[in-house]
Amino acid sequence: MPYSETLRITYLAGRALALLVAALAFSGCALTPNEVMQTGIRQTASSRLTPREVAACIGRNADGVTRSGRTIGYPTGRSEFEVILHYPDAGTAAVFSIKASGTGSGITAWIAPSIASPEIAFGNLTWSC
Repeated sequence: MPYSETLRITYLAGRALALLVAALAFSGCALTPNEVMQTGIRQTASSRLTPREVAACIGRNADGVTRSGRTIGYPTGRSEFEVILHYPDAGTAAVFSIKASGTGSGITAWIAPSIASPEIAFGNLTWSC
């Protein structure tokens, strides 16, 4: 893929995620990570990367798009990571659980129910992971 096309796709993905987070902020419902995991829309994917690499990739994708948010990633087991995307004014937007699976990783995410298009948010946050 040409470099200019990659930049355009990255820009569009960033704009879409920023709009989704803005919708969350204006919804008036600040959720905790546990509430997002209980009520959010569940998405799954797999990756050839290690759990640590996937967690770092999701963090970069989130931080590169919306600088006002806080991405927290930490190990929850020997080969497991959790990433939480949190916004001070809006609460938790997403929770990711990343576990070793075969030669790569399994990714499970819960996207806050107030996000207008959880599939797009999930795709943007896990892009190239």
